Amino acid sequence: MPRTDDPKASENTHSVIFSKPRDLSREFGISPKTLMRWAAAGKINRFKVNSRLVLFKREEIQSYIENAKVSKGGVK
Repeated sequence: MPRTDDPKASENTHSVIFSKPRDLSREFGISPKTLMRWAAAGKINRFKVNSRLVLFKREEIQSYIENAKVSKGGVK
């Protein structure tokens, strides 16, 4: 759950949800390695919190998947 300290903040802006690759892979049916490849190719952004934790914006992943062109070899 996103944390908001100010109740008015949610009224004026929409929350950004960051998720771990494993959680996104389960939700969207893709491999965590695929997310890392997309990030390495510059197709999506990743947010490295520390040496062991990388997060992605859920909305960005969803948007990329919805807008991606599907070819014989997969999502391009």
